[in-house]
Amino acid sequence: MLHGGELALQLDQIVQRNATRDAERVDEPVADPTVILKITTAGYIGEDALSGVGLQILEQRSDDVTVALSVDPNLTVLQERAQQYAGPIPVTQVGARHAGLFGAIDSFDELSANDKIGNALARHGFATAEMIPDGNVFLIDVELWDVNEDLLRDLYVNRVAQKVDEFGGEFLSRYRGAGLFLARVRVLGAGLKELLAMPEVAWVDLPAVPDFAPDPAANLAVTELPPISPPSADAVCIGIIDSGITAAHPMLEGVVAGTFGVPQRLGSDDEKRHGTSVAALASYGSIAEQIAQNILAPRFRIASAKVVDASGRFDEERTVADIVEEAIRRLNAEYGCRVINISLADREHIVGGRPSNWAMMLDNLVRELGIVLTVSAGNILDISQRIEDQGVGIYPEYLLEDEHRLYEPASSMNSLVVGSLERVH
Repeated sequence: MLHGGELALQLDQIVQRNATRDAERVDEPVADPTVILKITTAGYIGEDALSGVGLQILEQRSDDVTVALSVDPNLTVLQERAQQYAGPIPVTQVGARHAGLFGAIDSFDELSANDKIGNALARHGFATAEMIPDGNVFLIDVELWDVNEDLLRDLYVNRVAQKVDEFGGEFLSRYRGAGLFLARVRVLGAGLKELLAMPEVAWVDLPAVPDFAPDPAANLAVTELPPISPPSADAVCIGIIDSGITAAHPMLEGVVAGTFGVPQRLGSDDEKRHGTSVAALASYGSIAEQIAQNILAPRFRIASAKVVDASGRFDEERTVADIVEEAIRRLNAEYGCRVINISLADREHIVGGRPSNWAMMLDNLVRELGIVLTVSAGNILDISQRIEDQGVGIYPEYLLEDEHRLYEPASSMNSLVVGSLERVH
């Protein structure tokens, strides 16, 4: 059978390429038995069918592309059955042997460098490896296949670190969560291309960049405040992951349960002037209504985790998944927060296709800790001027425009994604 012969040849070529790479790794402390396959399909293939030939699904990239792992460097069972499928049809059978599996497979291959380029890199003009300038410096997140074996994880990280060092770059940090294995590196474009070519690398993309809307309330001044009735000591404590908080603000007297920064060197003060407003909204609800009634009665206590600097940027040395996970765990463990708000959307990563690492981490923590997370849908910054120029008739159609799609981590399935229109709009 011609199709079967082609599949058998593709598998043999993959095994030979993998053997060549292994022969060049004589100085590694442990042997790496893994082979990572890109399987292009023409029909449905169940997980049981793949496990029957020694393959474990790592990722379903699209309706017709599955990435699978084998811990047999020779793909023994898979190759044997591919050859049987390509061979003569037994007289006792109507069709080829194992046709249920191989008949649904168009091809076997390895992931190419271009297969691993993330959406943000592509949106910035680097959709293919050839488009990446060798001399440019890139701060990137490298996602590695999580092979569920500590020795192999360490081996993969060491390979990335060595490759980065080879090109004069910096290996900044590593992170592992449930099903996530990431490295943050700074490297020249030439080194980035080499990383994209490594089989153990799953994805490479730019870091998250928080999306901040101007806060008109930040410059408001009130000469005299109504009396404040702070929440009781046993009131529910809401966690705020943002730009910090001005704990000495008179309207937050008796409200703030605690503050910290991730990383610690950020401190906890709200230099960006964003987190304080978010904290007040979470604690008070409508402040305008309370001022009108001449009493301030915040209902909830607040614990603040500052995760961005004065310019509104995450720390460059750690991945956002690492930073935000630490913040969530500390808010939950130290202050008992079971409701946590994150009003920081990532303008570099638009929801669509594969969920972000940030979103996957949030989903894992919601399940593990039994908490409620609210996340921002993102901001539209130019709409006031557009409505002034074009009229209110553009609502709501403008919300469907490509540039107004949701920002990550809004793909999180277990979080509450919040979008709204300002009262003035």
